[in-house]
Amino acid sequence: MATRITKIILALSAAAWAIIGGLRNLYDYQNTVEFTAFLLSVERRESIRAVSSPLFVHLSYAFVWGSKFLTGALCILGATELWRARSGPAFEFTAAKEKVYLGIGISIFMLFFGFMVVLGALFAPFEITEIRTGYSQYATFQLVGLGMIVMFLALPERDV
Repeated sequence: MATRITKIILALSAAAWAIIGGLRNLYDYQNTVEFTAFLLSVERRESIRAVSSPLFVHLSYAFVWGSKFLTGALCILGATELWRARSGPAFEFTAAKEKVYLGIGISIFMLFFGFMVVLGALFAPFEITEIRTGYSQYATFQLVGLGMIVMFLALPERDV
């Protein structure tokens, strides 16, 4: 039972990370949009890879906070289902993990695609800066944390 409770707590912690991050992004909308534009602009240098379209900047920004809110909602729903199934057979608890997997998977995709592919592969190695490197490292830290939660959730269940 302790392992199941731990899995529920980890699902809730992923939800908290996502919702707090999404709210923080929305609260500081103007600065965060400007920072997104900065990250995509290759520091205002002329480059074939530089992105200056306000629409693309706002869509990129919406992709980040939308992914976080969707992650948060799915992880809360999943944690609720896990709580209901905590005393049931292993197959029920395992089935209840699906929303948490989907929620965390959305943020793993957002972090990997946004920071590793777009900022890392598209802009690197020529125009990478300390700021971009720092955000890529921060994204990597988040990816590792979310990945560890998924791996722990994926441990096989035993009947209680």
